[in-house]
Amino acid sequence: MARRKGNTWFIAGINAGKARKVSLKLPNIKGGNIHVYTDLKNDLNRLGIINCKIIETKPLEITMQENGGFAFVVKM
Repeated sequence: MARRKGNTWFIAGINAGKARKVSLKLPNIKGGNIHVYTDLKNDLNRLGIINCKIIETKPLEITMQENGGFAFVVKM
């Protein structure tokens, strides 16, 4: 799910079931560094932070853990 307010995007995903990888194409969001907040593989009660750079031509790949999810905020 993605929502925008002004120049700020809020993007999140949830997973019900086995772990899986998602590939997000973000053509309108490019050139920025973001922090992706996600569940840790062996402990869904702890938060992991992944530092990423948005590249217009390359999808952002995120692994969602079993019954987990992710979220990030981009200010443009």
